[in-house]
Amino acid sequence: LVSVNLVDMEDQSGKKSVIKLFFMDGSKKAFAFLDSDTIAKVVEAVSEKLELKVPDHFSLLEVRKDDERWLKHDETIGSVKTSWGDRDDVKLIFKRKLFFPSNDSGITDPAAVNLLFIQAVYDVIHGNYPCSEDDALNLGGLQLQVTFGDWKASYEAGFLKDKISTYVPKALVASKTLEEWENVLVSKWKPNVGKSALDAKGLYLNEARNWHFYGSALFHVLRFRDAKKVLQEKAWVGVNHRGLLLLADGSKEFIAQYNFNQIGRWANSTTSFTFVVGDSTSEQKFAFESTQSMEVSSMLQSYVDVLLAEYRARQAANQKV
Repeated sequence: LVSVNLVDMEDQSGKKSVIKLFFMDGSKKAFAFLDSDTIAKVVEAVSEKLELKVPDHFSLLEVRKDDERWLKHDETIGSVKTSWGDRDDVKLIFKRKLFFPSNDSGITDPAAVNLLFIQAVYDVIHGNYPCSEDDALNLGGLQLQVTFGDWKASYEAGFLKDKISTYVPKALVASKTLEEWENVLVSKWKPNVGKSALDAKGLYLNEARNWHFYGSALFHVLRFRDAKKVLQEKAWVGVNHRGLLLLADGSKEFIAQYNFNQIGRWANSTTSFTFVVGDSTSEQKFAFESTQSMEVSSMLQSYVDVLLAEYRARQAANQKV
């Protein structure tokens, strides 16, 4: 991980820190904030700087060598800096936290589309969104259109060889030679002639949104079990706008889903998480172990808060009719 590299300076309004914020394509930008500025203010300022017209549900993810967490909007820059101490392995990433695919499909703001696109590309390439070879190739063709524009006959054979891992999921790269990957990627790239970068990004996102795990925050867990036995020694648990997902450890293959309207309650400690499906007459209890149990609970609550706010807004609107 790359250091945040803080630079302190003084102005008439108080002490400021210049902080490098990273994005999902590896790029970074520097911003200056007062120690008293809240994370909410930071997100607002960054959104304005990026000309992000749809900043809903973007936030800052604090990544360390051994863990990561979403910063709370009422935390201040000063308190966050203090928590780092002398560590130089901290990275702050500006990215989307919550996803609501049905709402997102209507987003046309170029800045928002780009941020969602680079985040989806990262998740595809790094295996957070497991996909078939055919899907990976279709997406790779669209990504090439975004990067290079229309394919040209002047491109020489081999120009993609050292870039294959940028366009093909890491788990799939070893299944073909680099030359084979280049040939099939180019065959998927050519049909996209005439598409603008914005159009290609939109098509990429439309395909990704069809996956049930799109936008899920993934957590690696141990001993996922019901009241009787361990169902999975190791697994991935995903949290999204529907509720909880259970995915296989290696392949991330879908195993089960527990929707919010099925989950009666949940509880967590620092190392374990328990949730109940059903009601008092026919409830089923599940549990798992994870050092990120508090993050799982926090992410679930974040979705519930938004869903409840939307429900109350609809109820209020209906009462006015």
